Amino acid sequence: MTVNVATAGTLCTLISLQSLPQITTLKIVGPINGTDIALLRHLYGADMAMNATDGRLAELDLGEATIVPGGGCYADGLRSEEDTVSRSMFAHTRLRSIVLPATTRIIGQRAFEGCAMLGSVVMPPTVTAIGRHAFAGCRSLAGIALSKALTDIGTCAFIGCTVLTDIALPQGIRTIRSNTFGECAALSRLTLNEEIRTIESWAFEKCASLTQIRLPARLAVIGALAFCNCTGLACIRIDGPRPPLCHVPDAFYGVDRSRCVLTASKQCLAACRKADIWRSFAATCTLAP
Repeated sequence: MTVNVATAGTLCTLISLQSLPQITTLKIVGPINGTDIALLRHLYGADMAMNATDGRLAELDLGEATIVPGGGCYADGLRSEEDTVSRSMFAHTRLRSIVLPATTRIIGQRAFEGCAMLGSVVMPPTVTAIGRHAFAGCRSLAGIALSKALTDIGTCAFIGCTVLTDIALPQGIRTIRSNTFGECAALSRLTLNEEIRTIESWAFEKCASLTQIRLPARLAVIGALAFCNCTGLACIRIDGPRPPLCHVPDAFYGVDRSRCVLTASKQCLAACRKADIWRSFAATCTLAP
C-alpha cells in the first residue's frame, strides 16, 4: 500500500479507520510529522504509551518520505524533529523491516529499542550519528550496512543484538563506546577502521563468536573488560609499532590466553612482553616486516 502525503499531519485522513488492522506493508511518500508518526506507531503495534495495539504493520518504506517538525506528540512528551528518527520513535514495535527517509541525519536514542522482530534496516548515506540504545535488543537484526558518513555511535547502541553477525565501522568513527556491541553473541566478523583511537569498557563484552580481531595502528586505548568473555577469540593482530594501553580490570577477561595467538611486528611483541595484560598471551606470531 502506497500513501502520498501532501501536507504533514494529514496521514489519518488518507487511511480509513476500518483498514488499519489489516495493513501489513506501507510506503509513504511526502512529509510526515509527530501526528503522523503517532498513527504509524499504532499501525506497527505500540501506542503513545508503548502499550501493544492490534496493528499488524511489518514492512515500512519511508525512503521517499521526510520527517519534519510539528504536529502532536508521537509518544509521551516526544515530538518529531527535522530529518531525525527521534527518541523511541519506533521502539517496542512489531516492525520486521524499514527503509529510513533518504534525508535522515540522526537516529536518536532508543529509536528502535526492543524491536525484537526487526530484521532489516536500510540506512541512507546521510546518517551521521546513532544515539545510545538505538538498536538495543533487536534480536532479529542479523546485519546492517552503516552509513559511511557516521561519526558517532552511542553507548549500548547495538547491545543485545544476539544474531548480528557482521559489522564494519566507517572511517569517521574514532571511538567505540561502552557496550556498543555488548552481548552480540553471533558477531563473528568485525572490521575496525584505521582511524579508531579508543575502544571503551565492555564494548564487545560476551561476543562469544568473535574468533579474530585486527587492531588498527592508531588504536591507543582499550578500556576495562572491553573484550570480556569473548571466549571464541583465537587471534589478535596488532598493526601498530606498540600495543594499545589496556585498562584494568583485564580487557580480555575470559579469553583463553594459552590458545589465543598474538600477532604483531617484532618491535610490538617486544613491547607486549613488558606490558601487564599483553604479556599474558603465551602464543605469539611475528608479522613479516
